[in-house]
Amino acid sequence: MDFVITVCDNAAGEVCPVWPGQPMTAHWGIEDPANVEGDEKSKPEAVSSAYRLLAHRI
Repeated sequence: MDFVITVCDNAAGEVCPVWPGQPMTAHWGIEDPANVEGDEKSKPEAVSSAYRLLAHRI
């Protein structure tokens, strides 16, 4: 692995595991769409939002 990017908004305070090969690491705080509460429309919108943010950064 060359790069490891953690994305869960809750992972920022957690200790990352040791990755083989000493890749560059980064943390992108993206809200976890699985934790979104609301009506039937809320979760798909949260997934789309997370996808757009990741696609833009990549």
